[in-house]
Amino acid sequence: DNPRQALGAALRARFGFAPLQPKAIERPVMLVGLPGAGKTATLAKLAAAARAAKRAVTAITCDIGKAGAIDQLAVYAKAIGITAYQAKTATAMKRAVGAAPEGALILIDSAGTNPLRAEDLATLADMAGAAKAEPVLVLGAGGDVSESAEQGQLFAEIGCERMIAAKIDAARRFGGLLAAAENGKLSFAGC
Repeated sequence: DNPRQALGAALRARFGFAPLQPKAIERPVMLVGLPGAGKTATLAKLAAAARAAKRAVTAITCDIGKAGAIDQLAVYAKAIGITAYQAKTATAMKRAVGAAPEGALILIDSAGTNPLRAEDLATLADMAGAAKAEPVLVLGAGGDVSESAEQGQLFAEIGCERMIAAKIDAARRFGGLLAAAENGKLSFAGC
């Protein structure tokens, strides 16, 4: 009888939900997605939640090429009180992960990736492998349904099993998020 409850039940039946709980995350998490998807801001939100839960956090950025990316992470790291590293290569990634304190939550901000370029996805997968990280897709709301569906599938091919919906406060259409989750068989990890 209640349309809101019916919609909620239908969404729960159709889509998976596997939230990233800062206290429970055991392996590094690498945030992946298109340029401008909201990966760095999402990292800051996850780091702040972990710090509020009294967990140590180490942030690593692979986004060395984008103007201001390192500075943006440095500002977040200072404000939250976490350590941040840069990793341009797989070797540097292993070193940065190894420098994290025992039990720290390791959050990795990857460079924006074009999933239509196989070499970009291969590089991203190599970096995630070097960190032994779980790649988690960060996808902005409001995107084209067909494009988002393809992105969900392509990022799933490099190991993404979860997705964080970003920029939902700035969109009215969420079909792209649902299409990405459906096509990539991705569980929603947060927003």
